[in-house]
Amino acid sequence: MAHTTGGDAEVPPTDGRRERCRARTVVAAVLIVVGALLAPVAAAAAWAHTTLTDTDRFVETYAPLAHDPAVRDFVTDETVRVIAEQVGIAQLTSDAIDGIIGLGTGPVATQALEALKGSVTEGLESLVRSKVSDLVASEGFDTVWTNTLRISHVQLTAALEGDPDALVDLGEDGSIGIQLAPIVDAAKQMLVSDGFTFADQIPSTDRVIAVAQSDALPAIQRGYDIAVVSGAWLPWVALLLIAAGIAVARRRWIALMWAGIAVAATMTVLVVALAVVGAVAPGGIVSSEIPAGVVDALLDAALSPLRGAAVLVIVGALVAAVVGWVAGPWRAPRALRGFVLTRARGVRAAAGSRETAAR
Repeated sequence: MAHTTGGDAEVPPTDGRRERCRARTVVAAVLIVVGALLAPVAAAAAWAHTTLTDTDRFVETYAPLAHDPAVRDFVTDETVRVIAEQVGIAQLTSDAIDGIIGLGTGPVATQALEALKGSVTEGLESLVRSKVSDLVASEGFDTVWTNTLRISHVQLTAALEGDPDALVDLGEDGSIGIQLAPIVDAAKQMLVSDGFTFADQIPSTDRVIAVAQSDALPAIQRGYDIAVVSGAWLPWVALLLIAAGIAVARRRWIALMWAGIAVAATMTVLVVALAVVGAVAPGGIVSSEIPAGVVDALLDAALSPLRGAAVLVIVGALVAAVVGWVAGPWRAPRALRGFVLTRARGVRAAAGSRETAAR
């Protein structure tokens, strides 16, 4: 029976405990829900942080593209195209044949040499392409590609920070361009060393090819600092919120189960979103210079680490949910625990009997 003191009714202790339990449940639920909702955001931020700051991880992510046929063909095509434009192989061939004709040739020889101009030009262009293709297909290209990735990572970071000297340019229209000067210079040295002396005429180029264009790219550049900073601490915030929610909960095993289910659900949404991005994004990345196969290869290489991490988190969350369910108060897990304990006692008793008999 409730007592009164000074005319004020005293709240029964049971009601106070009930209110405290209800408050703990609400707080635990809020913490777990917020942590679960933050989980995919934290995973994406951590992925962006690693991609933008860890050169070794960046190289590890994109190194396999050295063996992608679409990427190799693209590198070969762009290198040969720039060499042909800068050298002017057709004009070079024409000048050489005109020089021979100028030394004095008969009408028949002159006509034959004039007819050879097109064939010689095509043959020389084919030979240059063959040499560049051999370079790209060689075992040494792996090393060249790895070194290029390391340099590109530094340049990408510089571009995101707005460095005007970066080799990778981020335009205001949302375009990403790569200056071909380093690649052309390397091809020039390769051709000269193989005896193609005309390659000495290849001048330095400021050619920039737009490899992608999207309205979201300027926003990505503006969010660079946010990604770098948040990616370092946001995963810990999500983890601490979930852990705090479980710790605050009155029935922690039940809270663990629901926390695992919630995290698995939100991370599944992330995996689905990545699948949608992989299917839709190539159509939104517009470029007249880069083939669709290269876009697909680059996008798949970029998203694969995040997708793999999300799957691992889903598996871990489901394991935690199962552990919480097994330790829960329901009839089925209680029966399961009883069965396991009974079997364990039986195994232990049988082992003890065998040990006694052995003595």
